Formats: sequence, C-alpha cells, structure tokens
Amino acid sequence: MTAPSRPYGIKGITDRPHPSVLAKAKIGRMSAQGYPEQLDHVIFVEPETGDEVEAFRKLGDKPASFLAVLPSDDLDTFVDCAWKRYGEFGLKCRGDGERGVERKSGRERAGAGPYNKDKPAAHRCRFARPRKKKVDGLLTEHPPECKPVLSLRLLVPLPGTVGLVQVDTGGAASSVPTLFAQLEQLHRVSEGHLAGVAVKVIIRPFSGQKGICYAWALANPSAHDISCLKRDFAPLSPVRVVEGDVLPAPGELPPLIESIDRDIYGLPVARKAQEKLPLAKTVPETDIVIPPEVASEVRAAEAALWAQVGRAKLPKAKRDCTLEAVSANRQVAAREASWPAYLCWLTGTEELEAKVRQS
Repeated sequence: MTAPSRPYGIKGITDRPHPSVLAKAKIGRMSAQGYPEQLDHVIFVEPETGDEVEAFRKLGDKPASFLAVLPSDDLDTFVDCAWKRYGEFGLKCRGDGERGVERKSGRERAGAGPYNKDKPAAHRCRFARPRKKKVDGLLTEHPPECKPVLSLRLLVPLPGTVGLVQVDTGGAASSVPTLFAQLEQLHRVSEGHLAGVAVKVIIRPFSGQKGICYAWALANPSAHDISCLKRDFAPLSPVRVVEGDVLPAPGELPPLIESIDRDIYGLPVARKAQEKLPLAKTVPETDIVIPPEVASEVRAAEAALWAQVGRAKLPKAKRDCTLEAVSANRQVAAREASWPAYLCWLTGTEELEAKVRQS
C-alpha cells in the first residue's frame, strides 16, 4: 500500500505565483504646484510611495523607451482593461460598458454603454459622466470618476533582480486601443505562445487639441535590443523572438480631446474639491513679496481657502500639514514666478488650470 503523498502548496497562493512589481512606468506626474503635467520621457516610480526608482537611471536621464518581455502566455494574467472607478482607498467599481460590479458589495449596476469621447455626458452610468462641483462658491466641471483604464505588466531585468514594471493608462483614444490591438496581434502571430516574447515599449508624440501629447505603444526590438535583453536576463535567458516583424506601426494617432492627466491615472490630486480645511483664522503673513498685479487675487484665494475651516474637524497634524503646503507653494511661486499656478492650486478651478497651461 502506497503512503499518501505529503500535502504541498497553499491553494489560492502558491498556485498563483507572481514576481514583485518593481516600478510603475509613467509619462506624467504632479507638478510642484499640484496639477498634472505630461512628460516627453518615461519615469519609473515606486508603486506605493511614488518616488523615482534609482535602479532605472541606467536607462538614461530621459528615456523615451525601455525593453521588456511578456511574462505569460495568457493575456488575462498581465493585461487588464476595464472601466474603473477609484476612491480614497482604491478601486471601488469596474465594468465593461454593459455592466459594472461594485468591488466591496458585489452589487451590479448598469454600465456606461459604448465609450463616447465626443459626448461623455451621454454615458448611462452617472459616474462615467462629467461632474459639476462647487469649489469656493464657484460651480466648475470635473472629469468623470469612472474612466477606461488599461494596465499592462511586463518583465524587466535590473541588476540583481527581475521583476514586473506596470504601465497604467487612461488614454481611451490613444494608448488603450493601440496597446490592446498590438497585444492581440502578438497573441495571434505567436499562436498564443507569448511568454518570453521581447517587446520595446515606446512613447509616441501626436498632435491633439491641446498641442503635442504622448501615448504608449509597442515596437519590434532590434537585434541589438534582443542581445541586450538576453545578456541582462542571463543565465535564465527566457527571451525568445517571434519570427519577422510581428508588430505593425500603430499608425498616425488621431487628434483627440484628452485631459492632461489621462496617462497618469491614479496619481493623487493636490486637494480634493470637497475637502474641509483646518481650523485657522488666516494664512500667516511672510516676507515673500507678491507681485501687485496678482496680490489681490492671491490674498482673496487664500482667504477663501481658510474661510472653510470652521466646518472642519481635523487633527493638529493635518492642520500643520496644510499650512506647510501653503507656505511651500508660496515659496515656489515666488522663486519660479509661477503665481498663476499657485492660484490654480489654491482654488482647484479648471479655468485657472487652462490659464496656467497657456501662460
């Protein structure tokens, strides 16, 4: 009689192994003044803190691309594409346009319907439509809470380790359809054998209604690129190449109305529109000289910001943090002559953001 084998592994854990996420690749960030800005190069940040990862500096000061390999044969394991609505503590709801599912309760809700970039107000789900909020007594329009988002995880070698780099994009008329089409084509050409296929992740400039924008795309790595990948992955050398050029050029990306923060989806905003501010009588005076042409606007905006404090019940640490942020941004505005950006940070209005971008 054969003895039973020793139980091994943990259901739900060891049957779903995955390497760690070394970094998130981004082509945008929050400026010192607290509003989103796009970049013409890739930065790699630590997933939890948002700090830049020093190990990726080997790619250069402002890399426009990086090399990676696909981590699995199954697209579902490293590509995620859905309507997503985030809250303060992470994902709240996701859907495919037909239906949405609340993450916490599991309750289903009607989906947004087909994505409509020209008429977002026509989306069925209220969270997928633009919102109007009152900020300091001014009614302004804000982007929808729920947006189409694609996340892609790729294996990237670094000195001493191999891990995942994640790309998140909400570019619904640029990055999302381009990446999705290219990945599906790779899946077809390789007959489903995707694990270890080398790709070059690039950013492509295109003309939009707000000037030059940037979108993610994949490209065929060169022979030199493949050689570098095999060297960096040694001694495992999981890199293999599908014969021929399997990735057609993504083509000319169309002009689109796409807010500047689409490809930095998930970054924290500088100040929530409805956040209640700490108790204080006024913003303390400093020796910083405010230019006469904006002095009245700046002081009025600061006064409006602190006028809300009576309705707040926040700990002292939170009050001190807010005060430090005001002081720090004042100093930046004085040093860089960026008072319009400081006003934008104080009020959070889209009208002021537009002025900042045009100045």
